[in-house]
Amino acid sequence: MSSAREIPYPDPPLSDGEITIRPLRADDAPVIAEWYQDPATRTQWLSRVFATEDEARELVERAESERRDGRLYMAIADA
Repeated sequence: MSSAREIPYPDPPLSDGEITIRPLRADDAPVIAEWYQDPATRTQWLSRVFATEDEARELVERAESERRDGRLYMAIADA
């Protein structure tokens, strides 16, 4: 049985000046919910669908504990 290891956030943050890869934030929830409404997104994603903004908010709220368990959720955003 293997134990998950905490994944550190990139330091310095990953950015090329135009986009950045950053931890999820509470204000990402509406965008996540909207993104999952796109059928093309759902065909490429193997995890559960976050169909509502409340479900997406739950993902954002869980992201830190997930990172400590070896799963990293990040957003790609404008820099």
